[in-house]
Amino acid sequence: YERALTSLENDFDEINAELIRSAQRQEAIAELDDELEETEGRLVEVVAERDRLADELEELEQRLQKLDPDRPITEIDPEVDVQEYFPRDATGEVIEVNERFGFVVINLGFLDKANTGLNLLVERDGQFVARIEITEAAKDFSIADVIPGLMISEIQPGDRVISP
Repeated sequence: YERALTSLENDFDEINAELIRSAQRQEAIAELDDELEETEGRLVEVVAERDRLADELEELEQRLQKLDPDRPITEIDPEVDVQEYFPRDATGEVIEVNERFGFVVINLGFLDKANTGLNLLVERDGQFVARIEITEAAKDFSIADVIPGLMISEIQPGDRVISP
């Protein structure tokens, strides 16, 4: 009887310990649920604020465009084809080449209607050298990746950049 009683007491202690751990897990889950609900509420507020600010920015951009129609657009509407937006007769020059990471810096930017996603040709002495795509555009320069498989020879500073 004594061994059975000791065994039952040990089982009882293990069950009580497991019940305590279970209760602690339930408390942790309840705290996480509260935190999740609070975070979701903040997310809804942040998304609403972002949308409000985007609308306000669009309205301000439109007002600025009316006041100064020649003002360069720094972000093209996603519906606009960047290739069509870029003037066919515009030319630029390679300023710097980063061979290690496969990108170039060119002297065309927002002021020249160059924007992210624009594909351009690089030439030297009238000969095709490579094709590049702008990945980042600033006011008066852009960074462009060399399109793999479309490079005949190494791009060099001073190479001419033209519209395809």
